[in-house]
Amino acid sequence: MEPDSRSILEKLELLLNTLNHMLIGFVSIYMTWYGLSHNLSSVPLHAWLCTIGYQFLMAEAIMCFYSGNAWTSLLSTRGKRHIHWVLQVLGSGLALAGFIIIVVHVTGEHFTSIHGILGLVSTIFLLINLAMGLAAFFSIKLRNLIKPIISKTLHVFLGLTGFVLGMVTLYYGIIKLKRSVDETFVTMLAVFSLITLVLSSIGTLKTLFRNLVNCCN
Repeated sequence: MEPDSRSILEKLELLLNTLNHMLIGFVSIYMTWYGLSHNLSSVPLHAWLCTIGYQFLMAEAIMCFYSGNAWTSLLSTRGKRHIHWVLQVLGSGLALAGFIIIVVHVTGEHFTSIHGILGLVSTIFLLINLAMGLAAFFSIKLRNLIKPIISKTLHVFLGLTGFVLGMVTLYYGIIKLKRSVDETFVTMLAVFSLITLVLSSIGTLKTLFRNLVNCCN
């Protein structure tokens, strides 16, 4: 790739990344206000926890290693890894809390709607990926059991899959706000969440492709 073309691409990635952070902030701030305005009762608390867990913390976590991510670009690889872990664990904890709250405190059938089924599947992937994350973190020590590149690739794949499922679940959850919030505004929030899904996944998709190539070599 020519230097000028690379420069244009880098500027485009920076622009899209900045837009993504703005969308993440907008949706997260609104859902925080929504939860507080409803006294953080069971369903609004569930919505807030899952939004902050996925839309904010996990989205930021998977972008830590993305070269186009401005706020982590100057950090060392070790620094990015530590921040990634902190954000991922916090995000996973909030999402799990949101899942438990809706199951325990809300009566009625669960896991019958698209939102509920995807929520269950994404939670399963979340738990599996936390375990694979540990394996990836200690990949050097576990290299006699599994090649580091394989454990890291599995972690990236499962993490991205879980994030995609979680964000799609969030999309269907946001759509449910049409019962009490202006429909046009809710549609905008839902579209923002999908844009965040796409833009946050760019760096991870690059990493996954690179790892798959290395696995095949």
